[in-house]
Amino acid sequence: MWTYNLSALNVPLNQVRLLLGDTQIAAPLLQDEEIGQYLAAYSNPYFAAAYAAEAIAGTFSRQVDRTLSGMSLTNSQKAKQYLTLARTLRRQGALSSVPYAGGQDVADKRDREQNASRVPPEFTKRTFDVPGLELPAPGNTESNALTEG
Repeated sequence: MWTYNLSALNVPLNQVRLLLGDTQIAAPLLQDEEIGQYLAAYSNPYFAAAYAAEAIAGTFSRQVDRTLSGMSLTNSQKAKQYLTLARTLRRQGALSSVPYAGGQDVADKRDREQNASRVPPEFTKRTFDVPGLELPAPGNTESNALTEG
């Protein structure tokens, strides 16, 4: 199935079609289900479109260039253009990604720690503690916790 709705560009499927230039019903490049697979694997529409562009390039690269009655059809050029588009879309996707630094907000940190599906961290602030060894309190030079008595 092939669909495209210019008035619904907030829908990822339509975003990917627009990025690919796959907006003509008379000459579809990918089916909705194919784009859906790329969106499932790469939720960012730019990255999904980049992988879709490579798939389209693969389709054109399997087709031969030909000249008939003075008209030429250069599928190899189309393949190159879609590979170039894929590189451009990856750059745009990287620029559109927003980095996240967790633990900057108390409520956010608590929510993440309480998330049952969260993978526990490999390291914590207690990872390298030695049982029975107490470190001096910060700024306390008088502590003899590390000295022999």
